[in-house]
Amino acid sequence: MKGLILAAGRGSRMASLTSDRPKGLVEIDGRTLLDRQLSALALAGITDVAIVGGWQIDGLRPLGLPLYSNPNWETTTMVDSLLSAESWFEGEPVFVSYADIIFGRDVVQRMMACDDDLVIAYDQQWLEKWSLRFEDPLSDAETFTLTSDEYLTDIGRRATDLAEIEGQYMGLLLIRPSAVNKIRAVVESTQISSMTHLLERLVKNNVCPVKCVATPDPWFEFDTIGDIESGTQFVRELDELERKIVESEHPISKN
Repeated sequence: MKGLILAAGRGSRMASLTSDRPKGLVEIDGRTLLDRQLSALALAGITDVAIVGGWQIDGLRPLGLPLYSNPNWETTTMVDSLLSAESWFEGEPVFVSYADIIFGRDVVQRMMACDDDLVIAYDQQWLEKWSLRFEDPLSDAETFTLTSDEYLTDIGRRATDLAEIEGQYMGLLLIRPSAVNKIRAVVESTQISSMTHLLERLVKNNVCPVKCVATPDPWFEFDTIGDIESGTQFVRELDELERKIVESEHPISKN
């Protein structure tokens, strides 16, 4: 399995922190967001990773990873960035991540264990994080509902009631090659405004079921500069989990 990180956007709501770099290269507690993502993927066994860049793309080149470009990053969406790397999906599944989130190894492994064509991750404990980030959590939260066996039924609309929200989409997807043509077909037939809009169209038009996997680990999205203060506790929790995994699986000999 391969990985792909979507890192084309500027992240203007991070103010001066992204004036000279992509948001994924912002450091929090001594490490960049991309460094933490690459580590989580590697611990799950995914080391063949590419990146889609746009804003300040040259800052991504020192990572030495395959690099795709979305030259229209200012006027396009995550879906366009995804399809900028369409050739990366040839032959094997691809685990896709937004560049502005942190997550743990276990959710990656849980998604990899699913046989479905398209899998996404979600957070059942979303309200805790949205309450830290927003005075009114419903002002930013989107609808997210599932079947009893965790297939997506609704996503992406502005929620007016907590009953419409069984979790929040995290910006993690696992896409098998068989799903790429289905995604392309929807994009070519519909004006798609966002990744959640794409997922909603795939489900509502019965084009492709979307399996949903709840994260067992902490995670966080860094969308604004204020998120750094709110999210540092989750950064530290994940760093500690990573340290314990590395120590347990690669113990240092005392001889």
